[in-house]
Amino acid sequence: GGATSGPTAEITAVMQSANTVVVTWQTANATRATLNGSPLNAASGTASFWVNGTITFTLVATDADGVAVTRSATVP
Repeated sequence: GGATSGPTAEITAVMQSANTVVVTWQTANATRATLNGSPLNAASGTASFWVNGTITFTLVATDADGVAVTRSATVP
């Protein structure tokens, strides 16, 4: 028995050039994940974004029981 562990999430954001940031995320034990509110269709992956100024990327992973974890990464 024993409860299963909740979801885990990791996110990194690295500036690739003056206006491009590469965001990498990884989740486990999650049935749903969102990045800044947009659904992600993969448990892990990488995406590039055009940025202008400081921005925070927020990853939320939710498991089947509705338990959610939030991780953020901010780039200047």
